[in-house]
Amino acid sequence: MIGINTFASITIGSSEISMKIFEISSKRNIKQLDNVRYPCELGMETYSKGRLSHEIVNNVCDTLVDFTKIMKEYDVKDYIAVATSAVREASNCLLVLDRIKLVTGLTVSIVSNSQQRFLCYNAIALKQNEFNNFVGKGALVLDIGAGSIQLSVYESSTLRSTQNIKLGFLRIKELLQNSANYISDYSNVLKELIDSNLNTYSELYLKAWDVNNIIVISDNSYELNKIISDKTGNVVSVKEFNKLYNLLAGLSVNQVSTKLQISSAYASLAQPVAMIINKLIDITGATNLWFPGVNVNDGIVVEYISRKGKSVFEHDFENDALAAARQLAKKYCCDEKHSNNVESNALAIFDGLSKLHGLNKRDRLLLQIAIILHNSGKFINMNDVSVHSHHIIIRNEIIGISHHEREIIADIIDSNYNLGANTPDAIRIAKLSAIFKLADVLDKSHLQKIKNIQVSYKDGIIMLLFKCDKDITLEKIFFDIQAEYFSVVYGIVPGIKQIHI
Repeated sequence: MIGINTFASITIGSSEISMKIFEISSKRNIKQLDNVRYPCELGMETYSKGRLSHEIVNNVCDTLVDFTKIMKEYDVKDYIAVATSAVREASNCLLVLDRIKLVTGLTVSIVSNSQQRFLCYNAIALKQNEFNNFVGKGALVLDIGAGSIQLSVYESSTLRSTQNIKLGFLRIKELLQNSANYISDYSNVLKELIDSNLNTYSELYLKAWDVNNIIVISDNSYELNKIISDKTGNVVSVKEFNKLYNLLAGLSVNQVSTKLQISSAYASLAQPVAMIINKLIDITGATNLWFPGVNVNDGIVVEYISRKGKSVFEHDFENDALAAARQLAKKYCCDEKHSNNVESNALAIFDGLSKLHGLNKRDRLLLQIAIILHNSGKFINMNDVSVHSHHIIIRNEIIGISHHEREIIADIIDSNYNLGANTPDAIRIAKLSAIFKLADVLDKSHLQKIKNIQVSYKDGIIMLLFKCDKDITLEKIFFDIQAEYFSVVYGIVPGIKQIHI
């Protein structure tokens, strides 16, 4: 990236369509030039009707046409546009994206929940000194969306747990509005709904960790900060928050709108948002709240810079993906010692054959996650383990890993994967699967006999070297079986050489 690049990030969210324009220097300095936002309650339609109407799609297209004009004024060189749950969950999702492309010329990508949350975490990298300070002392990241909330626990700067709950502000609003005729005390019903969900979450995922701080982020970061504080990026004590919470509890939507100088649409979200935060304070005993004031658009620009090989991170978010996978593996009682051994040997093979496989760093991460979860299916049934593991991986979100990548991870470990499958990722999956299968059988006994392997690739011959005085007959038998699959993929038959100590 040479000189100055002007970049636009666009998000079609559940309650608004927004665009931020950034100036990016060759030294990774990011300067926000503009922030354009249009309220558009797509989520209300999707969550109530299951699809987006022709009228609201036209509104989206009109807004995006206006965005393209603004982009031209700033001479934007590149952009990334994404759509979140309101479009993702609509039954006519593909038709909506096609309509946008035809009318505006913009290509919009759908992001999964885990991708969306990861983008928000990326956004915090813009304020990484504060982020590192809070997560180092134990923190719960509360990401409030229109359709759901994501709760991620950090202890000693390491991600320990992450969970999604369909308790987003628009989903709550739609649910309770549809039942308005039966509700005599809206606040009490709302509190019971939030309490029941978060009490269950606390019992299952939170009680093992110490949380001293709560970091609150949202797609609607501007309104969130207006609700909590008049200073963007403010740290608020629990005592300060309680004063505001008690104040909001006694105000009508119109009064909240007037007092906070926000629209009535956003003011109606104040009560559920404040209740969620208040309940989490009660559960965790946290003493401070931090509102960074960032959203998906900020995360998009960080992701864009990272794709250009110019990382802005001090915090390693790929380690968060691995930590989330390891937490999932514990949930399904995976054999940790076996997985660690297979992972170590597989990565040694991957790194040793870099010139042969042509895969990249992201592929290496997907291989690691596949290995961490490859035995999760045993939790369901000891037979057809790879099939059950496949199902578990597809059905469980991993922060920072897209649904498409989860499909790749699942196919890496599925022993029934068809090498001749006519899909864009077939060769990629086959190469990773061949490495995984070799590493897996090197610990067929689950006794970790073979460790610290060295890979020799010379003159078209692959040899795995290791020091070991134990009987590895079982491993040799199964290695010969999997070596045949490896040779089909790579065109070379690998061998193993035991060096007795």
